[in-house]
Amino acid sequence: MRRIWCFCLLWGLIGLNCQKEHWVPASGTTIKEVTPAPFFGNGPSPEAACILPIEEMPYALVCHQLETRSERRQCSDLVLKNIIRKNLQYPPDAADYEGVVFVSLIIRKDGSRGEARIRRGGPASINQEALRLAELFPSFHPGSFMRHPADVELNIPIRFPQQ
Repeated sequence: MRRIWCFCLLWGLIGLNCQKEHWVPASGTTIKEVTPAPFFGNGPSPEAACILPIEEMPYALVCHQLETRSERRQCSDLVLKNIIRKNLQYPPDAADYEGVVFVSLIIRKDGSRGEARIRRGGPASINQEALRLAELFPSFHPGSFMRHPADVELNIPIRFPQQ
């Protein structure tokens, strides 16, 4: 009974967060055109703001032979760290920069990578280097929600150590 109640509560919350609004014009008026307002500047649309619990996170395809989720996750983390470590090139104008840049990457339902964006960055040349590194990432096995492939956003920290 407790599981059913928790499931119903969770499903209700998901439904509340994901419902689209329906606009009805005031009496005696008409709506000619609706232009959606930007959602947090250049961020995602309100439909993309619906956050659902992911059943299985995406993992690098080279890690598919591993059996458990935690092994696949560790393998994927190691693959990404190796790509970053081997290919990181400091831009000449930012040689004294030290910090972390967070790259946001959408893994689509088919496992392909969406466009990478800087979630939190540093100087422009460092941000460009982080985006270049994100383009080198391998293909992924898609994440899933309720046993169906789902688009999943990964936020990947890229550390730029002191040179």
